[in-house]
Amino acid sequence: MTENLEQIKTKLRGIDLHSSIEVLQNANFIVGNGDPDLMLSLAFRLFMVGESEQAHDYLKKAEEKSPNDCRILKLKLFFLVAERDSDSLQFCEDLLKVLPMDDWVLCMYNKIKYDDLSSISMPAIDTSWERLIFEKTRKG
Repeated sequence: MTENLEQIKTKLRGIDLHSSIEVLQNANFIVGNGDPDLMLSLAFRLFMVGESEQAHDYLKKAEEKSPNDCRILKLKLFFLVAERDSDSLQFCEDLLKVLPMDDWVLCMYNKIKYDDLSSISMPAIDTSWERLIFEKTRKG
C-alpha cells in the first residue's frame, strides 16, 4: 500500500538523519521533484552523510525550481567551500551582491578570503520539511 504525503510527514517527526533521507526520498517520489524545500532538505541531509553526488543533484534540481532562493544559494556556497572548490570565492562575492548584510555569507567570505577553512558552519536550512523533522513527536 502506498503511503500518502501526510503519513510520510508524520513519520518525519523526531527521526534520525539516516532514516530521514529515506522518508524524504519517498516524499519526493510522491511530489515528483516539484518542491524545492524538499529537494533542499534532501541535498543537505545527503551531503551530511557523505553522499555528495546525490546532494549536488538535489541541490541543482532545487535551484532550477527556485533559482533566487537565498537558502539554496547559501547551501551551494557551503558545498563549494566544504569541497574546497576554486570557484567558492567568486560565488561568495556574487552572493554578497545579493545578500550584502547576511552575517553567514560575510563570515564565509572572510573565511575563504583569509584561507581559514578549519571550521565552517552550515547555513540555516529552514524548510517546512526540516521543521517537521525537528518538531517533537506529538503525544496522543
